[in-house]
Amino acid sequence: MLKGGNSGSNVFLAEVDDLVGEKPFVAGDAFTVADIDLLVLIDFAAWRKLALPEDATHARRWYDAVSARPSPGSVEKNP
Repeated sequence: MLKGGNSGSNVFLAEVDDLVGEKPFVAGDAFTVADIDLLVLIDFAAWRKLALPEDATHARRWYDAVSARPSPGSVEKNP
């Protein structure tokens, strides 16, 4: 990563709290691909030793809820 590259990432992670706000999901009341994309981004950021700020309560609530959802592969198919 370029020198100083983490600063932009940290700014984005800090803004996730405002992005999510009090909505259950990124785009409102429905789980969408936006939630999947953001979850992957945050998980990748953790791999790079970056994290949501401690005071990002909306983002942490959203992350915990979305992370707890069953994966599509674990959903039982109709026979």
